[in-house]
Amino acid sequence: YAQSAAELARHAIHKIDFEPAGFEGLSGKPAQITAATKKELLQLNQQRQEILEQVSRLARRVETFGILHDHFQNLSNRDQVIAQALATPSSFFLEGWIRSADWEKLKALVGEFSAAMVEKTSPAPGEEAPVDLQNIKPFRPFEVITRLYGMPGKKDLDPTPYLAPFFAVFFGLCLSDAGYGLLLLIGSLVGIKLLGRGAAKLLWVLAIGGAMAVILGAITNGYFGDAPDKLGWPWLISIRDYLLQFGFNPMKSPMIFFALA
Repeated sequence: YAQSAAELARHAIHKIDFEPAGFEGLSGKPAQITAATKKELLQLNQQRQEILEQVSRLARRVETFGILHDHFQNLSNRDQVIAQALATPSSFFLEGWIRSADWEKLKALVGEFSAAMVEKTSPAPGEEAPVDLQNIKPFRPFEVITRLYGMPGKKDLDPTPYLAPFFAVFFGLCLSDAGYGLLLLIGSLVGIKLLGRGAAKLLWVLAIGGAMAVILGAITNGYFGDAPDKLGWPWLISIRDYLLQFGFNPMKSPMIFFALA
């Protein structure tokens, strides 16, 4: 329509709910524009497919990336602490928390170095001391479970000694196989010897759970599941059949198992 009739045209098309489309920035014939748009869409789809393939390749390494992230995050945190520490070219100053029971050990350790000294100070007003867990030796391995689900508050009850026996028993009930429990027990004890203190607590939890699985597995006649029958080893079947006389079958006597649980 003519430019002079623009207002009349807009009024007319408004009555029939016409929605105008903008073609600003486009030039050429409609067929050329359509062909160019299709070509651009094809290129975008190809780029999208390449990105999806790249994401798929990276997804297979996401665990490795997570480990690297944690590693370099720890290095960064260490460097930040070092940067914030008071230091000169020949000395440095560190401040931290230690349990009261370990103070004498730290003092004796620092005393072995003539160029070092340690001093006990009181917390600043309003400063909260961190929470630590302290249990008797049989319960200490289970502190890893408490730490996993969150440390109790300073005035809260430490749940470790209460959850420890129940965790061990129900771990054994869930596995309830003397054969696999024995393998878990042996493997955990070997791991404690080889890996040292870093993984000791978790491995002791597995060792105790394995021991409970041996006891409860023997009671419930669990010996490597159906592996003896599947493998067909006569000696293993003979041992299994001999041990079956000392326990009970939970499938035939479920109420005994429920009472035990």
